[in-house]
Amino acid sequence: MPSVLRNRLISSISRVLESHGFSYISVGSMHSCFDLIAEKRGSKFLIKAVADIDSVNKSDADDLIKLAGFFNAYAYVVGNRRKGMPFPKGIGFRRYGVTCIGAADLENVLDGSGVVISEKFSGVSISISGSELRYLRRLSGISIRELSSMVDISKESIERYESGSGKAHSANLRKLEKFFGGKLSEDAIPVQAKFSDRGAHSIHFSNVGNAPFDAIARKRFRYEAKEKSASMHTMYKVASFYSKVTEAFDEDHPFFIVSKGSHGGKLKGIPILTRESLRNMTDEDELLNAVTKK
Repeated sequence: MPSVLRNRLISSISRVLESHGFSYISVGSMHSCFDLIAEKRGSKFLIKAVADIDSVNKSDADDLIKLAGFFNAYAYVVGNRRKGMPFPKGIGFRRYGVTCIGAADLENVLDGSGVVISEKFSGVSISISGSELRYLRRLSGISIRELSSMVDISKESIERYESGSGKAHSANLRKLEKFFGGKLSEDAIPVQAKFSDRGAHSIHFSNVGNAPFDAIARKRFRYEAKEKSASMHTMYKVASFYSKVTEAFDEDHPFFIVSKGSHGGKLKGIPILTRESLRNMTDEDELLNAVTKK
């Protein structure tokens, strides 16, 4: 998405948020699975702005869903077009589990009137396990032609699915999973936590790939961590974003992680902790003290 179009859309979304009394924080020019986080009287929204809805990939969607749960927020992808055509007003769909709406419908979402989520319009293509489909079909003792008739999917499509040469439309995947009573999507892979050994032992950190955070954790409070390994220009942008997060959300405690060095310091007001100090912490109180005493 050309930056000028993305910036225009973000500006438009910001104006809508302001007109509805939301406070919001923009991620700015950083690459992230979301562009804005907004809040009003406890209701939070994570919003990703795109020119074409189909540009949203599964990795961004997975991270957006994870962060929505972390912040207890609603996640939306807001765009102007889909498959090169203007996004129809009043209708949304889900792409990789994230609700996608047209820019013109954001006000309806914010004021509570909502939009219709069309299953027929969803159009999501999902990787399907051809070997599992073939196994279940043969276990059921039916031919491809018989299965085609039973689930109302073309014989050619089922052949493509079983050979592994084609993805399945979300509606077709649901038909097959309902018929066989099991999961066939290869996209349903659980996200592994890679930071589990980097924090206080009683806190479980989870990786986030496409966000200003490298890892997140939540217990009594929320913690956002970033490895201090990027360029200083990038780190200053991240620190500025973190500063806004701490102003908007009292229960958030972002910090930077360094591989080695003295246990101390800040970057634009954001605490810096060493990985070794994190490993040596035994509970949340130690982590909270280390972050808040900076």
